[in-house]
Amino acid sequence: MKKTNILLKLLMSAACLFSLGAAVAAPTTAEAAAQIVSKTKTIKGATLTYKVPVNVEVSSLKGKAIFKTKGEVVGGINFLSYDPKKPATALLPKYETVVNSRTVKGTSLPCVRYLTQSEDYRFYHSFLLDAKKKRAFDFWVNSKKMTDKEIQDIRATIKILK
Repeated sequence: MKKTNILLKLLMSAACLFSLGAAVAAPTTAEAAAQIVSKTKTIKGATLTYKVPVNVEVSSLKGKAIFKTKGEVVGGINFLSYDPKKPATALLPKYETVVNSRTVKGTSLPCVRYLTQSEDYRFYHSFLLDAKKKRAFDFWVNSKKMTDKEIQDIRATIKILK
């Protein structure tokens, strides 16, 4: 190895060791996307568990789980009353128009996903439908703020414990 290559590797190693504390506290976006954290939230008496990437902050607001990245709201989980006699579209916000929909497999409860359009945004709403308890969980995401894979990965991990 040339002396310049060795010196460069030593400098890079020293820089890594020096910044190790900062790297552990604040992973890069690529590292954060690869790491997953389990969360448990109680929303209006229902306890849910799910997994989100490390770079997604989870907070509670008025009985809802809110997902943020870099301080910006990107999605969340809402608890809704559900009448199994009505179509799941009745759960959508009135100001959003359905672009497309599909049934989702591999979830803890029956699930239907809608892509909706409002005046300024597109959202994915994945409704996990609990007909027995007449409730639904709306996992919603701004379609431009998370990748399809991130959405699928989070949705597949949502479990209702009670």
